[in-house]
Amino acid sequence: MAAAAYYPDRSMVFSTVLLIGANAILFAQVWEGEWKPVPACLAAVVLLYTVYFMIPGVTDVYRSGRALRENERYIIACRDAGQREIRVPMVRANTKYSANHGLMYLSTESGEVWPNTSMAKFFEVDSIIGYWKQD
Repeated sequence: MAAAAYYPDRSMVFSTVLLIGANAILFAQVWEGEWKPVPACLAAVVLLYTVYFMIPGVTDVYRSGRALRENERYIIACRDAGQREIRVPMVRANTKYSANHGLMYLSTESGEVWPNTSMAKFFEVDSIIGYWKQD
């Protein structure tokens, strides 16, 4: 990924896991010294810092995943009822931690573009198009 032209934030998961593992190995050496309160305080500060970002991130991942599942159930219900042209609400990612952050879910302008045609083919309907809900 060092030479990649496009590198989304969600691609850093594996690198982050390896970095955490390497730091845990090095951090274990610090715990063996006589200054045990210092690494404990540093660990507490880092933990509080990550919790600050984790709460909105987990909330957004749950909310957007639930909205996508609701859209899928709605599409299946419409298909089973005989409706062939379906409109579903768009799912907005509020944080960069959501899986659909930076991705095109559906087009709101035409049902004849790539994600819409692929989704319509998957669900065996004529067309699917997105629309933005009024908040």
